[in-house]
Amino acid sequence: MKQVILALLALNAAVAVADEPSYPRIANFYGAQIKRGMVAEKLEFLAKYQLIVGVGDLGATNELARLKAKNPSLIVLHYISVRGQPANNPLMKESFWLLDPAGQRISPWPGRALPNQTLPEVNEVMVRMAREALEQMPQLDGIFLDSYYRHIAHMKKGRLDADRDGKADDAAKLNDAWTAGLLRVARGIRALRPNLIVMANGGAPIDFACEELNGVLFEDQLTFLEEAGKGKRPQFKRSADELLAAYQKWESVPHRPHVTALVDGGGDIANPWEWEKLSWKDKTALVEKARHNEPRMRFNLCFALMGNGYAAFDYHTTSRGQHWWFAEWDTKLGRPRGPMQKRAGYWLREFDGATVFVNPFKETATVKEGGGFTLAPFDGKLLRRNAND
Repeated sequence: MKQVILALLALNAAVAVADEPSYPRIANFYGAQIKRGMVAEKLEFLAKYQLIVGVGDLGATNELARLKAKNPSLIVLHYISVRGQPANNPLMKESFWLLDPAGQRISPWPGRALPNQTLPEVNEVMVRMAREALEQMPQLDGIFLDSYYRHIAHMKKGRLDADRDGKADDAAKLNDAWTAGLLRVARGIRALRPNLIVMANGGAPIDFACEELNGVLFEDQLTFLEEAGKGKRPQFKRSADELLAAYQKWESVPHRPHVTALVDGGGDIANPWEWEKLSWKDKTALVEKARHNEPRMRFNLCFALMGNGYAAFDYHTTSRGQHWWFAEWDTKLGRPRGPMQKRAGYWLREFDGATVFVNPFKETATVKEGGGFTLAPFDGKLLRRNAND
């Protein structure tokens, strides 16, 4: 009997490993555009991802079923922004918007207005949007909550009036009420279906919601780390070690599967209003230039591989989700042989198929492994093993 139990445990463990996404784990944020009638070539391409955030057409249930048949480990999440909704959203009553003391709506993004998440009835709108999406497309694995920022009181230089009394709100009280609202949103969505994946983007770690989320998106954090190291973003104070610790923390949250990702871009225009002023020709040229920022792509990928999350690379915050693919993403890494290891000036992690190196610091690293080589600041390298290793 003991041998049978041990055999079953081993079988279950093997099945669990087989069901997990392979390494490297590549994601697409906001650009998949799964639609009815998609051509086979596009379906084949999208099936290469392990995580897709943002569907496009909730009626494309047949197409999503085909995608999941091609890649059973693919996770697909519906997108909802808690901090920016179209002004014509029929679920949003006039009283649901957050105003300034002059009674004007606040726009956090071109074409979007700011919902007042301090109100339970607004939280319920977000939950309803999630419920309707899940009903329309049952194959969805969960919901992604964008702009899930803990603090709101800094917007518009603190001139916010959530209670509509014509006066600027107390910053601490407003932030507390906002945070409570975001937690109501996450809890309400989680209650919609057993084992639902709930992921959020707060631009940085969202520790207040560890008990509610499966994971988070670290948006452009490695880009900011690189810019800070080059003296271009002095306001970014998080160190590489702090960012790694925050990233790895999400591998111990209670809800499984853990779905945490790092997305960075090769471009440099982060202001959406500046981006909106550009011509289509100029945008196209900038996006194509960003595609060739391969050091940052490698930095993003190799940093992500220091943990068990997903990597994504595109233009920047203002234009996410280009359908790019890089040779490094096709590397057959197999399983990790253990946790990442820190060396003087660089980090590494051993996989069955390669050793992954990353230099998250501003000085060139001298790597001793792999016969010895140098690794530029804010870059990474995948060193494949010999066939007999």
